[in-house]
Amino acid sequence: MSLDIGAALSRGLDRTVKKNGLILVGVFFLVNVVQSIVSESLLQQFLEDLFDDFRAEASSQEAVDAIEQAEGQIAEAFPLGFLDGVPVGALAGLWLALAVVGIVVNIGAIRTFVSDQTDRLPSEYFTRRLLWTLLNLIVGLVIYGVVVAIGLVFLIIPGIFLAVAFFFYNYEIIVEEKNVIDAFSSSWSLTSGNRLLLFVLGLVLFLLSAVATNVVGFVLPTDTVAGSLLNTLINTSITVFGIAVAAQAYNQLRNDGDDDVPDPTMDQGPGYGQGPQAGQNPGQQGSQYGGQQRGGQQGQDRDDVY
Repeated sequence: MSLDIGAALSRGLDRTVKKNGLILVGVFFLVNVVQSIVSESLLQQFLEDLFDDFRAEASSQEAVDAIEQAEGQIAEAFPLGFLDGVPVGALAGLWLALAVVGIVVNIGAIRTFVSDQTDRLPSEYFTRRLLWTLLNLIVGLVIYGVVVAIGLVFLIIPGIFLAVAFFFYNYEIIVEEKNVIDAFSSSWSLTSGNRLLLFVLGLVLFLLSAVATNVVGFVLPTDTVAGSLLNTLINTSITVFGIAVAAQAYNQLRNDGDDDVPDPTMDQGPGYGQGPQAGQNPGQQGSQYGGQQRGGQQGQDRDDVY
C-alpha cells in the first residue's frame, strides 16, 4: 500500500505537540545546548592552542596582529564557547559522552512515537537492551554512511536511492530489535514501492528545516547567545517532529498502510519475536511498545522517565 504523506505529517505533528512529544523537545534541547557548549569550547580551545603556536613562530608584528584579529573573529563565531581553559582531552571525552546520551534519547523517542503513548515516557523505551541496541546502531551507522557515500560518488542518484531504501534500518534495530544485517534487509523490503514517496517526505522535512533556520537567522543572528539558543530550539523541534513523522510513516508501511500501532492487547508488535527472546511464549513477551505489556505486566507500577 502507498505511503500517505499527508497522514504521516499530520499525525507526526499531533504526536509532537502531545505531552511526551513536548517533553522530548525539552530533553533534546537540553542535550543539544550542552553539546553545543562543549563542541564550541572544544573547537575554540583547539584553535587557540594552534594560534599560540603560530604566534610563537611569528616573524613580524603584522603577523601577530593578524593572528590576534583571527582569534577575535573565532571568539565571535562561537558564542557558546563558555568552557575556556578546560583541557581539550576533557572536552573531547565529555563530547563523546553527550553523543551517547543523544543516541539514547533518540532511541527512546523512536520507541515512544512508534507506540501509542502520548502522555508518558516509559523508562523501558530508553533502557531496554541498551548496549545491544547501541552496538548495532553504531555498526549500522558506519555501514549506512559508507554505502550512501559510495552511491553519491556515482552521479548522486544511487546515493539518494540507497539512503531512502535503507532509511528505516535504525527503526528496525530499535523497534523490532533486529541485528544490523537483518535491519538493512528489512528496511529494503519495507521501503519497496514507496521510495519515491519517502524521498518526497524527506524533502518536505528538509525544506521546513531550511525555511525555519533562515527565518531565525533574520530575527536573531546565530553568532549571539540568544540567536544560537533560538536556532537550537527551532532545529530541535524540527528534529523531534521529523522523528515523529518518520515513526508514523514506518507504522504505515509495516502495518500495510494503517498508521496506528498494533492493538496492544494482541500478541504482536514492535520487538515481538526478535532478539534473544524469540521463541518465548507470546504471553511472556507480547507487544513491547504498544502502550501496555502482556504476560503479567498489566497493573504493575510504572517506572517512567517522566
